[in-house]
Amino acid sequence: MKNHQNLRSLFFISLVWLITSCATTHPNEKLIVGTWRTVKVEKYVDESAMKAAAATPSSKTGSNVNRTETTSPNDPQRGIQSTDAERENKVQNKLNRLIQSEERAVLVIDSGHFASKQYPGTLKRATWKMKPNGMVIIAKNLENKERVRMEIEEISENQAVIIQELPVGSLRITYARER
Repeated sequence: MKNHQNLRSLFFISLVWLITSCATTHPNEKLIVGTWRTVKVEKYVDESAMKAAAATPSSKTGSNVNRTETTSPNDPQRGIQSTDAERENKVQNKLNRLIQSEERAVLVIDSGHFASKQYPGTLKRATWKMKPNGMVIIAKNLENKERVRMEIEEISENQAVIIQELPVGSLRITYARER
């Protein structure tokens, strides 16, 4: 009976040790905590995604492309193409506005897994967690529960370069530690 109780205690201690040893944080989790001021914002295009898109056959192939160059102004096909161009123009304008607002933003990340991004006149709050590899942060907006994926390209004590994926495109944001 006493051996059975000792075995049970040993198993419990081993289980607690296993759980606590696996719960270590990645060093990047400690580095990311702080106040970060935006230094540089640029559009980011993933080269592998570009190659994949180029390899995928387009729906507008061959004769359809040539036909649109010789069509009359009343052709319904031409209206569809101008609508696509207008939509692309709106997306680019929205991305440019996002770049301008990101350039003036301050990012505050605390160790309690809360973050806030201060834009001129606006404050957005989120919770965050880091993936086990220490290179991806998932932030969840507290107001609308929207998730934002941020990939850490590089990080040091004084600077972080993060690729933020947005519905209209991706941005590469360079931050400098403020405090």
